[in-house]
Amino acid sequence: MKDKKFYIDIAYRLVKKFSPKFDYLKIYLTPMQETEVNILNGGIENVNFSESIPISIVGAKNGKTASVSGNFINESKVESLINYLTNLIDIVEKDPYFVIPERELIGKADANIDTFDVNFFGKTVEDMVYEAKNLENVALSLNSDVKSAGSFYSAYAGLTIFANSYLFADGFEHTYFGKGIVLLSEDRIEGSSNVGRKVRDGWWDYAVKEDLVEDSENISKKAVERVLSKKGAKKPETGILPVVFEKTVARGFFSSLASALTGSNLYRKESFLTDKLNSKIAVDFLTVVKACFQF
Repeated sequence: MKDKKFYIDIAYRLVKKFSPKFDYLKIYLTPMQETEVNILNGGIENVNFSESIPISIVGAKNGKTASVSGNFINESKVESLINYLTNLIDIVEKDPYFVIPERELIGKADANIDTFDVNFFGKTVEDMVYEAKNLENVALSLNSDVKSAGSFYSAYAGLTIFANSYLFADGFEHTYFGKGIVLLSEDRIEGSSNVGRKVRDGWWDYAVKEDLVEDSENISKKAVERVLSKKGAKKPETGILPVVFEKTVARGFFSSLASALTGSNLYRKESFLTDKLNSKIAVDFLTVVKACFQF
């Protein structure tokens, strides 16, 4: 993967070349690179490397909008996407909610989101194999009743580049690292709904910086606790019961809320939060504030 300036220059050239065909044009380039190592019982089960440069183009003309996407190969490939985009605009209906953003509203916020780890490119496959093997060894050493169903280590780097008809072009870099393990254990507890069966669970963690990922000891302890907690489980009687969602599930609720807060969904009145400003929409102890550039 090339550096940020390389892709900003590409995006700039593309909007400069194709903007005259539209009333407004915006292009997203999102190059990415990822490596993941999978370990099972001390052996390398799989090493996967992927690299791509997805491109998304949105065009507007005469009150109509359309979008196309693909994988950036070269600028002639983009030209074919642009031709397809113009054909789509010809056949779609006018979008009553679309407006061309004012030039002065397009810019770069003075904020450091600090989402890139410079150590990414120094991380070798051998390093990742060691991390995944070590995680598995630590987990298996904690309890003799558990067996490994596989551990992993992954490292990802990507860029988000945005350019538009006003010849604005910029972007930011981001990384994430992750590791985790899945464990098995046989349930021999009398009266358990799973007696004689193997229960399965694990734990993992991801972070934008490698040193923010939980260490192998903590991940292993949580994985062992989770799989052993499933032993002896009993099916409850049918009834109306309170439900508690653990954090790995509960975060999905905030994802839905974030989508509802998206400006485009509010503007198109496709959000359940439309016209709900300063209204109570949830329990008293929960308040969500959208503050995009406060870190």
